[in-house]
Amino acid sequence: MNKIAEIKDIENYNFDQAKEYYKNKSFINILMTCLEKRDLIVSFKDKNSIKVIRALILVLSLINYFAVNTFFFSEKNIHQIYLDKNVYNFSYQFKYIISSLFISFIFVSFAKYFYSIRKYNCTFWNSKLMSIIACAISSAIFFFYWLYIGSVTSLYINIKKHLIINTILCFLFVAIFDGLISLTSAGLRYFAINYDKKKMYEISQFINRY
Repeated sequence: MNKIAEIKDIENYNFDQAKEYYKNKSFINILMTCLEKRDLIVSFKDKNSIKVIRALILVLSLINYFAVNTFFFSEKNIHQIYLDKNVYNFSYQFKYIISSLFISFIFVSFAKYFYSIRKYNCTFWNSKLMSIIACAISSAIFFFYWLYIGSVTSLYINIKKHLIINTILCFLFVAIFDGLISLTSAGLRYFAINYDKKKMYEISQFINRY
């Protein structure tokens, strides 16, 4: 990534800046940029501190989906598992998966806002101190989740399979959604740059911003 891109968020480039940056770049390169924006991948081009933060966001997301899904295993849900003879009932679990997804989305969005170096241009947020703070906060959250998940799964042994499946589906739904958003944004951006369509580029920015 060039020096300009290291300082300024590519998503905030105006159309002229974007044309210069994306000039001669393939659709795959543009797609990778969009995926990085949504923190679906950790780029080798990132600085070490940025890699740590993005990796933490990905791990935090996974653990958060697992923990939030655990919160929904109430007596009612556990009783339904007993009635289903421990066979996974997707139609019944679906509402819990969707609820977990929305709650996790809010939490992870807040984490991204706090951790993401895209939100800050000052030296402090790009320093090693930021990585230490991010690790400390994440470790505290992980410890709480570990205690809670361990307690629930130890008490209700039969929910483990359902919990793992719910968590995987929750994460997959989010990954698929983010992937489709990135693919749509990259497609619009590719055609906008190659056919000089400013409005199309602005739409691609808006789509991939949230």
